[in-house]
Amino acid sequence: MLFSVIVPIYKVEKYLRQCVDSILAQTFSDFELILVDDGSPDCCPKICDCFAQNDDRVRVIHKINEGVAKARQTGVEIAKGNYVVFVDGDDTIEPECLEILSKYSDVDIIRFGYYYETGKGVVRKTMPERKGYYNKKDIVNDIYPRLIQTQDAKYFLPNVWGGAFRTELFKSNMLKDIRLAIGEDSACVMPCVYNAENMVILEECLYFYRLNLSSITKGRKVFQWDAPEIIANHLKSKLDIAEFDFQEQLYRKIVHELFSVVVSQFYRKAKNGEIKRNINRNLENPVYKEAIEKAKFKGSLKANLMHFALKHRCFALIKLYSLIR
Repeated sequence: MLFSVIVPIYKVEKYLRQCVDSILAQTFSDFELILVDDGSPDCCPKICDCFAQNDDRVRVIHKINEGVAKARQTGVEIAKGNYVVFVDGDDTIEPECLEILSKYSDVDIIRFGYYYETGKGVVRKTMPERKGYYNKKDIVNDIYPRLIQTQDAKYFLPNVWGGAFRTELFKSNMLKDIRLAIGEDSACVMPCVYNAENMVILEECLYFYRLNLSSITKGRKVFQWDAPEIIANHLKSKLDIAEFDFQEQLYRKIVHELFSVVVSQFYRKAKNGEIKRNINRNLENPVYKEAIEKAKFKGSLKANLMHFALKHRCFALIKLYSLIR
């Protein structure tokens, strides 16, 4: 079997049928579809079971809610395909997606572009890197310098959807047993790219990403304080941070993730004084203090303002950002 398509599912009953239909309508037939019901409290479990009853390509896992990282891991653990392809439960893929990917079954990673709806129309978004085949030397020369984060805050797009990964490569590099609300994708994708022997980046856009404002990354959620440190430790375990300028890149990523966590604290139902004391206390974490002190940004006004706000603890500026984002 060439592909295992894995869909983590939680509170997406409005879009789930459309998502699954787009996968089952593929012009390429050598795949299995693994639906991971992450303890969804709506009608998603019933919808999943209905699909499984009507199509023997569909496998369903029902589990307690542990977050998208654990849901994906659960799907990967039972995957039979040579490659894993991830689709979020409120998104869809183009009918020819798997057929196009099947033409590149001799590489470790295949990446492609996506479409998304802005409210004013559909936008086509391709990968910013050179399109085509990358051998290991190409990955080192062209991708490593922007793998984690450059001085102007650019990075290799870290979403796990929008690509196919050789199953064993993904298994050995994914973030395991951790419940994260942010950064889980990058913690998986960056080690996979680092450890890949080759890769193809396609010009085609084969995925439709739905801007679901109620999702964990778009909603006003309070993120956990240890998330940036967990991600950093995982990257250190999978990459040789002493190579190239990865340590400098990692400092910038920690600061970037940390800023998101700090901003989210202002969504807590608490008084400003309590929120500020909590932020001050957590910014004393040695990992965060070192990253803030040593990170260097250049060429990005937004990144420099973010770094300045954290370094000088400009809580008024951070709170303002939390209100307008």
